[in-house]
Parts: sequence; structure tokens; C-alpha cells
Amino acid sequence: MKRLLALAILWLAVDTAALAVSPWPAACITPITIGQTIEGTLTLDDCGFYFEGAPEEFYFTDVYSFTGTQGQQIAISMKSTAVDAWLDLYDVNDIQVPPLTSDDDGGGGTDARIPAGDGYFELPATGTYYILANTFFANQIGPYTLTLTAAGGGTPTEVTVTEFYHPGFDHYFITAYPDEAASLAAGNLPPWVPTGRTFKVWSGPGTNITNVWRFFSTAFGAKSGHFYTYDPVEAQGLQSGNVWSLEADNAFYLMPSPTGICGAGTIPLYRLYNNGQGDSPNHRYTIDPAVRTQMIAAGWVPEGNGSDGVFACVPA
Repeated sequence: MKRLLALAILWLAVDTAALAVSPWPAACITPITIGQTIEGTLTLDDCGFYFEGAPEEFYFTDVYSFTGTQGQQIAISMKSTAVDAWLDLYDVNDIQVPPLTSDDDGGGGTDARIPAGDGYFELPATGTYYILANTFFANQIGPYTLTLTAAGGGTPTEVTVTEFYHPGFDHYFITAYPDEAASLAAGNLPPWVPTGRTFKVWSGPGTNITNVWRFFSTAFGAKSGHFYTYDPVEAQGLQSGNVWSLEADNAFYLMPSPTGICGAGTIPLYRLYNNGQGDSPNHRYTIDPAVRTQMIAAGWVPEGNGSDGVFACVPA
């Protein structure tokens, strides 16, 4: 049934089948910091709740906690193509009291956002807050992306991008996902090998820091690969075609540089295109000017702004 208000709500830890009243146990709660984006998944092993009288209709739930200050303005988004997202925000660890605010489709489509549409929600006091990421319809599971931001942007945490190389294709690949990087480094997809090169990016949006779309294509046979862009026009064009498929709209975050100049605390990131060598497109991303020079000498084309062709700025 559709989600309806009820007077009594209980939570259930599925893996232990232990029924109890609030609060959520520590095992159900994951810390999140302002400026952070988390790739989560609602699973059959998650904690969750059901409305009294309908125990067969279970709402799998991931609970996130963060510390906020009185008057601070925050926004929360939950995006998913697998579930109809629902968000609740509490200032106490007690699901049986009314939430401070909730949202169903305020993020557009079936995505959720607090507050709905745009703008920010002002926190009423300094303390710990709890975000409940679940679904509008019962018994839904699947992946989602949760982002917590604050007005003024701030500086989100830094994450590492790791580079890999395919000697047979002469292709490069980067990832900011630790599990993916660890799997490739372990040799689970030969002959991809780490180059030993990394650079930093951000985990979420901030002042002048924007999201990067990640695309994948199978249109080039065995040499098909990935492409990253922070340009919404370019991303829209790729999505409207039939060559590239969107894998993530927030693979990581960086700072565009329309002038090719990077400010204090950041360094240039260069993007180079193989110009179709080997009959399939590939790009290499590097913070090393020597690597940039080497790739240009090998026939790769620099793509960026300013006299040095800076693609973007990343943490120093």
C-alpha cells in the first residue's frame, strides 16, 4: 500500500528479527558530514520499520547522523532510479515522534529533497540530527545517492582518484570509488593495472565545486570505456544520444576553471584525448605537467582552458 501516516511506528532489524521501539540501534546508524555524498543501497538486510497493523509492508531504512548548529541551513537530496525515494529529518533518535520535515518527490521525479525544490532547511538547535533514507512504497530495495550540503557550500571532504592502464588497448581509466579501485588493483579485471598515479577530488559539492558525470559505452567493442564531464550541456548531449550510457551523475566533484587558473589550495587537472587512436576514444586525466607533455608528444590532444589547457582544479 502507499505510505500513510499512522500513530504507532516500530522498527525492525531484519538480520536479527528483533522488534523494538525507538531509538534506532547503533548498528543502523551511519555518520555523514556536511558536504558528503554517500552511495547507499537499501537491502533486505537493512533496518527499517512498518506501520502498526501492516507488518507485511516493510520500509527498509538507512539512518544517517550528523552534527548541526542552530540556524545552520542545510539541504538533503536522495536520488535513485531503483526506488521511489523518501526522506525524513529528525532532531531526536525517536521514529515515534513527528519528524522535523519529510519529503517524497521534492527532488524531481521520484527523487526526494529536503526542502522540496530548492533552498535550505534551517536547523532549530545545535546537536545531532538523523536522516532517514527510505521509500514511499513498501518493500522497495535498490541503490541511491544521498547528499548533505549547507548554504554557502563550505569545503567537502577529499577523496582519492586512482588511475589504471590497459596495455593492450593503450587506454587509461580513473575511479574515485574505493571498492572499484581495490578490485582492479587486486587483478580482478586483467590486464588492467594501476599506474601508481593518483590525484585528489572532492566527495560532494561546495563553493564553486560541482559534480562530475560518469558515462560508459559499449559502442566500440572490446575497447569500450568510460568518459567523465562536469559540463551539464555536454552531459545532456551524451544522454540524448545512443552511444553513451549514464552510470553516475556524481562520480566525484571538482572545480571548473574557465580561465585555466586555479586558486589557492588547488592545482590544475589536465584532460587529454587520444584523438581516436586505436579506433576508440579514450581520455587521460593527470595533475602532472610532465605526463601532459608526454601524452601530447604521443599524439594525444589537450582539452582545457587557458594557455596551459587546464581542464579543472582539484585539491592540492
